[in-house]
Amino acid sequence: MPIRVTCPKCQSVAAIPDEYRGRALRCKKCGQPFLAGSPAARKAEGEKPAERKTVPARRPTATPAPRSTPAPRRKRTHGRFLIAAAVAVLVGIAAGFPVAYFLLKKDPQTDVIAAGPVATAPGGSGKGSDGLPVTPPPATGKPEPPRDTGTKLRPVAAPVAWEDFTSRDWGFSARFPGPPQVTSVPGPGTRRPQMFSASVPASPERKAVTFTITCEDHDPRHTADTAAFLDARAAELDLHGKTKNALKLGGFPGVEVRGQEIEGGAWLTTQRIYVVRARSYHLVASGPPAKEVPSFFKEFFDSFKLLDTGEPEPPAVTSLRERALAWLAGNAASPEKVAEQGKELFAPAKDGFGFTLALGEGVLKSKKPALLAGWGGELFLFELSGEQAKSLKLGERDLRISAFPEPPGRRAEKVVFALSDLKITSATPKLAGTVAYRGGAAPTGPFVLRLSYPVGSVVRVRRQMIEAKGDGGTLTVSAPPLTADDPQLSGPVVVLVEVCSADGAGKPEVVLSNPVAALATVVAGPPKDGLASLQLAVPDGWKADYNKFLNVWEVTKPPPTARSEGQILRIEECPDDARTPADYAAHLKEKDFLNVDVPAWVEVGEKADLADGFVIQGVVKKYPDPKTPPILSLLVVRDIDGLKVRCFSANLRDEQSRNQLLEMFKGVGFGPPK
Repeated sequence: MPIRVTCPKCQSVAAIPDEYRGRALRCKKCGQPFLAGSPAARKAEGEKPAERKTVPARRPTATPAPRSTPAPRRKRTHGRFLIAAAVAVLVGIAAGFPVAYFLLKKDPQTDVIAAGPVATAPGGSGKGSDGLPVTPPPATGKPEPPRDTGTKLRPVAAPVAWEDFTSRDWGFSARFPGPPQVTSVPGPGTRRPQMFSASVPASPERKAVTFTITCEDHDPRHTADTAAFLDARAAELDLHGKTKNALKLGGFPGVEVRGQEIEGGAWLTTQRIYVVRARSYHLVASGPPAKEVPSFFKEFFDSFKLLDTGEPEPPAVTSLRERALAWLAGNAASPEKVAEQGKELFAPAKDGFGFTLALGEGVLKSKKPALLAGWGGELFLFELSGEQAKSLKLGERDLRISAFPEPPGRRAEKVVFALSDLKITSATPKLAGTVAYRGGAAPTGPFVLRLSYPVGSVVRVRRQMIEAKGDGGTLTVSAPPLTADDPQLSGPVVVLVEVCSADGAGKPEVVLSNPVAALATVVAGPPKDGLASLQLAVPDGWKADYNKFLNVWEVTKPPPTARSEGQILRIEECPDDARTPADYAAHLKEKDFLNVDVPAWVEVGEKADLADGFVIQGVVKKYPDPKTPPILSLLVVRDIDGLKVRCFSANLRDEQSRNQLLEMFKGVGFGPPK
């Protein structure tokens, strides 16, 4: 019969077989060893003792303890019920019923929480007659391990051990995720640049994050203009979504560039470049877009310090020519060769000038064509597309400069307006865009936005009145097309914008802002004499004449017989009230709509699109005799170099004539016929 045992430590109750009485057990809940009750009681007098077979003593083994099985749940018996009822009667209603409820309700807990007998090593003490231990083994204090549920916990990333590092030789200190590796990299000069690098190692729960500092000494001439040096180095960084911010460290200038490296995933990259006299420090942090990576970046960049640098030297006052030469020396693929060419190119230029320098794709380290512009003491760099370089007829190794004087006037000693973010949204048919500004202690009086753009060695200037409200905002750029003064101007053109005083005639103009620049692509406009310069390639059998008085072209074909009429096509500027397909679809069936004495159309066909316009074909007259062909009509509207031009005819005899005139008008332009 099973017996009940209680753990002396956690008071857990278990049911075990009777033969385990007096044996050493271990609680499965808390791990505490204990003796299972006491040996079985002797039989009462008069009872025959049960015959006990003599069993040879078992040798203790290290075999596992027998698996305990849960005892069956005992049912309530009628005897217990009678005992409970008797207690209720004898003790009384008040005290008996609670006791009876307890006896009826309490049921021995039979959940097995005790293991079987605990084995001991052979030769140990405390054995009973049957060879089993009767003395509990020492307490382990540990419960049995839980069963494996198959669910594994996610590994926790090991913390990063940051270490302080100092290089007295290069004059900096920083924190790395471990001792940095030092390598020398190829570079000009007698002292090779050095790179210090360390990484947060990759693991199953985290990808690697890398940190590097590259130290390099330069020719002092190359870093004399620190702003140009930093701009050039930042332009070399090929990052997606690149942003740039100016920095200062101990009074020395720097630049921060952020972006993503697309190859291998959107890898986060932040780079900082500092210039300390003729030395540069290039810091790079790169890692995956994980939650903890920005904090790693911050730990690295915030720890960078300069050692014993002294006070920064005041910036040297250099001319625009010297700044341009320094930029060329730092960015050219062959610095010495290009420097000599640059000196020759800039030799005629003097102070107070502006310039544009076109550079072929083989000149710079970037292997891309570019346009460098100088104005108002500032340098502006624009990367050229292949089409823009082609329009400038720029060869692979070409360096072509155009120098020009700035407009008369003077620059304020202190900038009143700070301009930024110039955007030119259209260059033709009119110049349009926006520019952001911040205002300081602005003088009273009207202001103008001065727009300057170079054409060869000449600068064209436009001025528009503006009203600066509040401390900042956006100004609108709006001016006639750049081709208004130079109809054949085309390709990439640098547009320079400044805020100037507008005190009226007789007073010198004062420039009150820094200059900003943008690159606009201009399409050549029509020549000043308009349609008179139009180039036509007429089909065989046709003749073209320009009517100077009416400013129209008439393309005619003589009649086949004396009694028939000739065919006529008219080319003219498109009037303002007839420029869209809808205008013609609504009125082509009206007589005199196209011109006086031009008959109405009886049929209007569907519009067909051209690259720069549209075509509508139709029928002017049908004859009762089906053998007589109808009189056909044609209308074509094109935008030719910014000029809206149309051609039309209402007396064409056949499809061949209509097709010939359509192809002719598709090819007309202000250059050679296409």
